[in-house]
Amino acid sequence: MAELSECSPIYDGDGRVVDAVLTAGGKRRHLFGRRALENETLLAGAVLAAGDVLPVFLGSGLGRAIAAVLDATSGPVAVLDKERAIALATGTRTRLERDYGDRVLWIDEARIDEVLAGLTRWQLQNGGKPLFAVLNPVYARLGGFYLAVRDRLEAARAVDLRQRAAYPRFAGQKPRVLCILKENNFIQPEIVSALVRLGAPVGAVTLTQTTPAREFIAALLREILAFKPDFVFTVNHYGVDEGGMLIDLLSCLGVPLASWLVDHPELAVSEVGYLASPGAMLFSCDAASIEGLTRRGHRAHYLPLASDPALFAPIAALPIDHPWRARVSFVGDAFRGAVAERLKSGRFPAALLRAVKPLAALALADPLAPVERLIETLPDASAAYRELRPRARRFAFAQTVALTASRILRERCLEKILEFAPLLAGPPALRVLARGAPGARLIGEIYYNTDLPAFYQCSQINFNATSVQMRGALNQRLFDVPACGAFLLTDYSEQIEPLFDLNSEIACYRDPEEIPDLIRFYLAHPRERERIAGAARRRVLAGHTYDHRMAELLAVMRRTYA
Repeated sequence: MAELSECSPIYDGDGRVVDAVLTAGGKRRHLFGRRALENETLLAGAVLAAGDVLPVFLGSGLGRAIAAVLDATSGPVAVLDKERAIALATGTRTRLERDYGDRVLWIDEARIDEVLAGLTRWQLQNGGKPLFAVLNPVYARLGGFYLAVRDRLEAARAVDLRQRAAYPRFAGQKPRVLCILKENNFIQPEIVSALVRLGAPVGAVTLTQTTPAREFIAALLREILAFKPDFVFTVNHYGVDEGGMLIDLLSCLGVPLASWLVDHPELAVSEVGYLASPGAMLFSCDAASIEGLTRRGHRAHYLPLASDPALFAPIAALPIDHPWRARVSFVGDAFRGAVAERLKSGRFPAALLRAVKPLAALALADPLAPVERLIETLPDASAAYRELRPRARRFAFAQTVALTASRILRERCLEKILEFAPLLAGPPALRVLARGAPGARLIGEIYYNTDLPAFYQCSQINFNATSVQMRGALNQRLFDVPACGAFLLTDYSEQIEPLFDLNSEIACYRDPEEIPDLIRFYLAHPRERERIAGAARRRVLAGHTYDHRMAELLAVMRRTYA
């Protein structure tokens, strides 16, 4: 039988649809024929005999078998039916949606890969139970589509994901960690190295910007079944998709997730906040974010950033005439290019474009307030923000506001160091800022692992201005500069005090207006700089390395999920 071209209902004396005549390829066939209702109901028997499965009806027919299963069990069931003519003639879908609501997943997709992706997601959401295909015999003759889906489902049914992933968790001396790696992420190699030094077995799955979600989930599943991790680890929720496939997979398999949020934690999870799961532990570099994350239903633990002393350590043989020698230096971004690019690529409506600068000003006045709350003060922008689709565009807009606020604050701070002929390392936008400043030098962007240790040690004063999106959290320079034995002048945050002693281990400014006087003081007192730098290095080595952070993370995961 070829593709269906027509479907005509057959009624009984009471006006009920009791069968239908299908026309395909010029041939006519009854949907079931005599005793149609009774014959269709018999299909339910195979489902009920199969036990704890997820039924997938390949063809809705008259809906009697589907109704029989739902009446006898709590469901759910899935129904694949792309034949609109049957649905219109029989009214099956309308009737079942009315009577059983969301206990039925309807799939009318015509591409087999999309059908299987939808069924996989549904399977994960329902505990990973085996899919059980129920093929309507007539649908088997409609072009081979339903037969192909049945064959794929029957092959997959032999794989019981829950059973294969039922290995003991946290049984070894050190937890086994499966890392989701992002290309060109500077912090991940240091984390993996720390885990290896601690003796934790480490596996990895790499996710690129172009990897389709289904391929990534399949690769992750293969690695979980082969490596048998105690938990999966990621940075900044990388790999956690808006659709929830990763969370559903890990929940189905009973594998916990550890996600270390190292850049604006609440913003990093704001677009998947509804995916809070007891099987996921969020480690946040921002102590102030813990309350908000917990309020959203997440498990959360404070874990500040750190340094890797294998990379960031004093270099004994730096030449005295090294071209990076400077009294004051800054490495980083002024965010001009980043803001311009986001405004261009975001294609935000006019109401939101007008709101960027006012919202940035509000963010500067209240750095701890999320953009979602600040925008409520601007009704037009708030309405436009709520209408942004997909959800990722709201995330992009919030990032744009945070970057705009960071640009304003950072330029305000950097203007205060220009009189000291600073050495600036970063994108060309810094040249605009330094224009007209006598002696200021711009060397372009430098590499994190290979260049920064020497850069820090060539400067008498390393200047730091934390971005607004960090919201009081400590950035990488708070740990890397002291690890090199170099001196750092940074903006004050309450989160510094539990980690460094303000009187002996760190030098801070509380307002940009204080910057010039503090620079003059520390330039004039080299021994004070050396004393503070030495004490800060000892503090980092004693408690603020990636080994310390990963040891704490491993302990929290074992304590929570063992």
